Amino acid sequence: MHESFAQSAQPRQTRFLPFEAGGGRFAIPAGQIEKVALLSSLVGVPGMPPHVMGFFPEADGLCPVVCAASALGLPPGTVTPESAVIFLRSEPRLAIAVDRVPGLFEAALESGCGEHSFNGLATGTVPLGGAMTVVLDAERFLAAEEKMRLAAWTGHARRRIENWPPPAASE
Repeated sequence: MHESFAQSAQPRQTRFLPFEAGGGRFAIPAGQIEKVALLSSLVGVPGMPPHVMGFFPEADGLCPVVCAASALGLPPGTVTPESAVIFLRSEPRLAIAVDRVPGLFEAALESGCGEHSFNGLATGTVPLGGAMTVVLDAERFLAAEEKMRLAAWTGHARRRIENWPPPAASE
């Protein structure tokens, strides 16, 4: 009698960018991220909702920056020199402010998290540094209605900045 044992497929390794926000550890697949920058060049605009921290000026306009902890239903952290902005590959353009970004790592997505985990953002978990880290989907950071409101707020911010009076000339 001849028995054949199918080899189990190895889980596919994916690159993730881990980050800390609101006291939790999270990761986003690297393919959903455009770039990472220090949280230093934000332009604040009066009248924005509390979870919109400001706008990051770029050559082609303004990119809204949302507090990741608030989006996850967690208390916001404190801005430190390690605080960063993660620019997501999303439509509309969006960046999230996080407490810390340690660097890229590779792992296999271990399990699903259920649709209601962390406001529906979680897609699974990955092992990182001996602990499980929640993986988030960048496209789920904003619901359709929130995307429309954010586009309006971005337009409002752009108009305020464009109409800002120039500094008075010194004599």
